[in-house]
Amino acid sequence: MKISEITPAQLDNVVEISGRIVSVRDLSKGCKYTVQDESGKAPVILWSNVLEETAGREQLRAGATVSVRGRVSDYKGELRVVPGRGADVKLTAPADDQTRVATPIAQLPHVGAGRSVWVVGVIASMELFSKGAKLRISDGSGEATVLLWQNVYDAMPDKDDLTLDTRVGVFGEINHFRNEWEIVPPSRTEIVILERAP
Repeated sequence: MKISEITPAQLDNVVEISGRIVSVRDLSKGCKYTVQDESGKAPVILWSNVLEETAGREQLRAGATVSVRGRVSDYKGELRVVPGRGADVKLTAPADDQTRVATPIAQLPHVGAGRSVWVVGVIASMELFSKGAKLRISDGSGEATVLLWQNVYDAMPDKDDLTLDTRVGVFGEINHFRNEWEIVPPSRTEIVILERAP
């Protein structure tokens, strides 16, 4: 069914949708994915137990396409699709992180705070702090800070590979803080190691 056809009339009914993941946000007990087709967007909630049994769950990030079967629920006026088991979520095409068009870091001020972008850069420095980790990345056009909040950093399975000279791709929201441009990925799946340090 088209996402635009999900209405309060479908509440508690099981629906099937397909589309591209356009955003991911980690929740305390799962993940919220926004899936978009040609007709609109819908939030898809994968609770931790469902996520654990979902094949290819590490590939569920912005740019991937999925097919989802789940029950329509309402949370504070927002209609959501909530799959009941991992088999209800099928990755139909992974995000192609190597060929995604990256926004040059120098363009971040023009794109503006509050917008989400995909950037690619090499880690020039890294600092752990009380609430997470800060990576300074460079892409030749400029430098920006990648701010990994503690929950995102702790959940990363390959965080030990985040070393100097590692090439990473990051999808996140642009922030402007103390005259610095930051990119804040909302989920551990939105920072991808593209090439390990030599």
